[in-house]
Amino acid sequence: MHDIDGAGSGPLLQRAVRDGAGPADVGVGDLIALAVAMVLATDHRAEPPAQAGQLLAVAVVGLSPAR
Repeated sequence: MHDIDGAGSGPLLQRAVRDGAGPADVGVGDLIALAVAMVLATDHRAEPPAQAGQLLAVAVVGLSPAR
């Protein structure tokens, strides 16, 4: 079963926020929107998986709290 509504991801995201691994104002819907945006942005590129990975790396660095 797919977790479209985020019901299963909510507790995982809450733990990440509690542990300082992500900002408190990011929700499951935001993460789904980011994933969809990366797919759409790389779908017609020469190497979609590699370019999606690069976008994910940029997003992770940009979303990670300062340490």
